[in-house]
Amino acid sequence: MRLRHRPAALLLGLTGLSCTALPVSASAATPAPGPAVNWVLTTPDQRQLLAAQPATTFGPNQPTYYNWSDINVNDAKRFQTVQGVGGAMTESSAVLLDQLPAATRTQVLTKLFSRTAGAGIGVVRVPFGASDFSLSDYTFDDMPWGQTDPTLARFSIDRDRAHLIPVLTAAQRLNPPLTAVATPWSAPAWMKTNTDTHDGQLSPAWEQAYAQYLTKAVTAYRATKAPVRALTVVNEPSASRGWSPSMPMSAAQQAEFVGKHLRPALDAAGLKGFTILGFDHSWNDTAYPTSLLTGPYAGSFTGAAFHCYAGDESAQSRVAAAAPGKQMWTTECSGGTWSPDFATNLRWNAHHMLIGAFRNSSTAVLWFNLALDPQGGPTNGGCTGCRGVLTVDAAKQAVSYNVEYYLLSHIGRYVSPGAVRVDSTASNSTGVQSVAFKNPDGSHALVLYNEGGKAQPVTVRWAGKAARVQIPSGAVATLRW
Repeated sequence: MRLRHRPAALLLGLTGLSCTALPVSASAATPAPGPAVNWVLTTPDQRQLLAAQPATTFGPNQPTYYNWSDINVNDAKRFQTVQGVGGAMTESSAVLLDQLPAATRTQVLTKLFSRTAGAGIGVVRVPFGASDFSLSDYTFDDMPWGQTDPTLARFSIDRDRAHLIPVLTAAQRLNPPLTAVATPWSAPAWMKTNTDTHDGQLSPAWEQAYAQYLTKAVTAYRATKAPVRALTVVNEPSASRGWSPSMPMSAAQQAEFVGKHLRPALDAAGLKGFTILGFDHSWNDTAYPTSLLTGPYAGSFTGAAFHCYAGDESAQSRVAAAAPGKQMWTTECSGGTWSPDFATNLRWNAHHMLIGAFRNSSTAVLWFNLALDPQGGPTNGGCTGCRGVLTVDAAKQAVSYNVEYYLLSHIGRYVSPGAVRVDSTASNSTGVQSVAFKNPDGSHALVLYNEGGKAQPVTVRWAGKAARVQIPSGAVATLRW
């Protein structure tokens, strides 16, 4: 069906078309068609969840049609290298997954981590010690009250060998390039000003011991073959929480701690160049991460990590502009009972995380707990209404897949570690947003989200050719060629 010069009424009628590819007309005189485009779709009504759509093909680059969206992909303009998407393998998540029957556990881990049969999760966040989602408080070097352990003689990761490390290493077998970024919520209580893992700052007298503690934790995990390849200094350092593991730390203390103690300790342990991410808190504070990445110890930091709970994702680009060459990671975002509607969550996360965070310099985009139970637990003094990527009902041995699973699958299945984000049209008047990637093997992935109020025909232009699809209102699509 040729649409050029057709009346506007007919063109407006396209909004009622089904979710199938719209072919590009060609004649015997036109050049050979370009590559085939395979694509999947997730709709807000859940009728289609990562559903394969009829393939289309890149054909001649034709003029823009009235009421169509144009998305231009330009390989020549490149941005950050991408590690992938994922979530947090908290102790709570690991226990729930590990207690599933063996066959079910294998099936669920495959659906999470396999790039051919699952979501292709490429990055996990692992707490070093207790978090607000563990079974109880602990660190890797707990001592009776009033006692210290300056040489870390009592250091042990044995508790994590029960559930967390086995699940993590099983995940890596399914996806060998898997990367774990480790995050402590607190130093051991004896290193802190209030001798408690809840609240209280790191005592300056124990900064060198804490650097050695983190270095021992990284090397001990790596000795188990767990893929720990990055580290943040502490979770949410601007927060004081007496009800769960936490450790407030000023930007000045964090910068000096990393520059004077942590980076030298990692280097001495044979981990020179190991990824250290500063900050690890919400988008609404750019001063803290900027000071780390531009200050006197900037060379000791690989980049900064961010959470989604305040501000917006553009903060990452502002920090990146102030600190060229530094990585930006989006390491935490959780849904919960405060927002139960699938369509609402699909819309917010597609806009701010799936597309927004990557368009704003993210190397990796992570949601929070990979698995929680139907009550949002087990918790350890933290959020009581959070939602996991999966919900695991141990009593019924049932697993359900939440909106976050489908969101991260739209990247994880199709964007390989080492991919580069390339230029694409950010958005247009029709409400279609995009983010594009070129994989190491030369293939491309383009994520589209239709924020507009009606189904939208889209022309994708790349390398002098065009392909056409139609995206329903509120839907997310990933195209690969």
